[in-house]
Amino acid sequence: EKEYIGTSLMAEGESYANGKRQGRWILYAGNGAKEQEGSYEAGLKQGAWKRYDPTTNNVIEDVIYKNDTAHGQYKSYYADGKKAEEGTFNMGLQTGAWKQYYNTEGNYLASVGEYKNGEKEGKWTIFFDAPGQQPYEEGFYAVGYRHGEWKVYFAGAPKALQAEGGYKRGRKEGVWTFYNEGTKTLLSKIRYIADMEQDTFSTYYPDGHLHERGFYVNGQYHGLYEEFY
Repeated sequence: EKEYIGTSLMAEGESYANGKRQGRWILYAGNGAKEQEGSYEAGLKQGAWKRYDPTTNNVIEDVIYKNDTAHGQYKSYYADGKKAEEGTFNMGLQTGAWKQYYNTEGNYLASVGEYKNGEKEGKWTIFFDAPGQQPYEEGFYAVGYRHGEWKVYFAGAPKALQAEGGYKRGRKEGVWTFYNEGTKTLLSKIRYIADMEQDTFSTYYPDGHLHERGFYVNGQYHGLYEEFY
């Protein structure tokens, strides 16, 4: 069986059953390149399907379907064939452990964490785009938002702490502590409310001497500001 729009072949497959696609089918993009292939039952996608990039012809998705809905193991790829993402769907919603990868030459692991009912949940780790899976950020999500304690690290030395503090529904909240690179000494402590700096603050040189002192209101300097040399 074949389906056309004008003179362009858009789909071809085994058969129809009661007017609906049945069996193995191939779907085509407007430029004639293969776009998807897999099986139908009574017009619904079932089982393993592949999606292709219409320019490179590389596979960009491996999907398991149940009644036209993603259900089971899932893998996606960048147009050049490198890994992009992998995990599991439960009736169209991301669930369990997922991994994402950088679209760079090394194709290194970018992040790893859990989904629940289609939302990020629990601990997530984000890695530097470099070999060795060195964490850049790690912390917790709740219902798709950063929520709870997070830590940020400098590149290079393993888990050299750059900053730490809390999030509330995706926005910085409470006191965040920042550190100088190398010396690991205190750089500053800043209070956040709804992702904006608030109240008095001080920053320090790597040797511990006072550098700046001032006041924030809604993320902006307000009132007296002092800098020390």
